[in-house]
Amino acid sequence: MRIRELLTSYYHIEHIVTTLQRAAFSESAQFREILFVAKKTGQAISGNNICAITELKRLPGTLEEAREFALQMRKLTQEKRLGVVCNDEKMQVTLVTMKELRESVDNLFKFIAFSDKKLIEMWLSVVNFAKDKFVEFGKFINRHGSGPKEGAALGQILKGGGIGAFYIHQDASKAIKKTDVWILKDIDDKRIQVEHKGLHRILDIPRSASHPALRRFSGSSYLDISKELDFVISDTFPDVREFLRLSLGREIDLRILENWNRYATSLLGNLLLANHVDVSAPGTSVLAYYSSGLTLIPRSMWSVNIPDKATKILTLWLNSTFGLLQTLWLRRETRGAYIWLVASTIRKFLIPDIDELNEQDIEDLLNIFDKCKGIQFPSILEQLKTKFPARLTIDKAILGVLGFGDDEINRLLDYLYPALAKEIQQLKTLMQG
Repeated sequence: MRIRELLTSYYHIEHIVTTLQRAAFSESAQFREILFVAKKTGQAISGNNICAITELKRLPGTLEEAREFALQMRKLTQEKRLGVVCNDEKMQVTLVTMKELRESVDNLFKFIAFSDKKLIEMWLSVVNFAKDKFVEFGKFINRHGSGPKEGAALGQILKGGGIGAFYIHQDASKAIKKTDVWILKDIDDKRIQVEHKGLHRILDIPRSASHPALRRFSGSSYLDISKELDFVISDTFPDVREFLRLSLGREIDLRILENWNRYATSLLGNLLLANHVDVSAPGTSVLAYYSSGLTLIPRSMWSVNIPDKATKILTLWLNSTFGLLQTLWLRRETRGAYIWLVASTIRKFLIPDIDELNEQDIEDLLNIFDKCKGIQFPSILEQLKTKFPARLTIDKAILGVLGFGDDEINRLLDYLYPALAKEIQQLKTLMQG
């Protein structure tokens, strides 16, 4: 952050150049690269200075062609207008002011997040139209709960311990790591019965010594995962020494359970957000999940603890097409379609201000959640390409609550679905080099 502040305050950033043909300019590089050209001024830079953001649709094949590209880029910086000034078969060039860069210093990536700049215009138009109905997620959380909190990692408590050693898997097919050895056999209000998948040893564990938990979100394709949850050991019980010895392969000091219980309990939430996720993957269907009870999630997710009704409505919003648009725009890219989000970014997400919605709007959205919660969603890409009915239902309900009419809703979604599918497909191609 400090480096970005320095660059946007005391340097004239003249050019930011990226490519849409592959992830990087360098050979065999797996992470996104840019060419960054800036001039140090020695004093505070004027906000009116222009920065040219160039996205190369193809890389020049020869030195002569490279010079031709460079001359065209240099010429375009002399344009007397802002926004997209060139969009041909070779490149797209967008001119922005240093003031715009400075005001976005927390996330400069968003200027190259989309090749289709109309997506940003559409998002901003929706926000401007319904600005009185939005609130920053962080402000809403401060009013009603806690979070976002990064998921649990056993290494925070026990060095060299795989977190799977503490898990009881409801679905044996998801017990894929070496330490994933305990499978749920039976359950009632007071105890969980588990079986070792290799040794077939059966143990009874008090429910009070566990938390509902999600081992991994990959492949989870329902909005409501309350019935899909695994369990994680959170406290001592008569057979805990044997339980951990058979999963870890060694004896441990059981006094760590006190620290583990305190740590795990502090991370529980009911709104569970996917993080470190490939949005183009066939197994990525949902980006936010509802749980009817407080749940522990893995390090690859974020948890938020807010009232139940708000959790249901925000599960809809974060999985809506405008929720997806905002996620992609504010993401921190690692590799093409493989993205991650940081807590400060999540807190700045705009969400419908549920406190300002009338009772009928809240009831309508809760009914939509009940209608969609048991539907199995295909991959995000397939949802967009096919206009998946449940996605349409959610989008139309959300936009209706924000005040849009049917004709405007149809116009927005008719453009957004194929445009976002194209962006995600392009990110997928970037990942492939």
